[in-house]
Amino acid sequence: MNPTFSRGDIVIYKDTETILPGDIIVFQYKNQIIVHRVVSINEYYVTKGDANNTVDSIKIKKEDIKGVYQFSLKYLGYPSIWLNEFFTKEN
Repeated sequence: MNPTFSRGDIVIYKDTETILPGDIIVFQYKNQIIVHRVVSINEYYVTKGDANNTVDSIKIKKEDIKGVYQFSLKYLGYPSIWLNEFFTKEN
């Protein structure tokens, strides 16, 4: 989602009932939390990462959405990333 936020930033979001194209949403897909921009809304929410060339193939339902992006805190997420990478590293 660069330039809006980068790897290592903490994303702050809030729950909302109103989601419009252009909003950045936080949603769950399988066991992952993903933050992408809404491109269009039809039966599902169609999203795309700002740094990606094409829309996501994931069909996002309203119940998958955790909230809408509010702001980010630079670099504060790096300790979590480092710990996760350290403990999931293959030997």
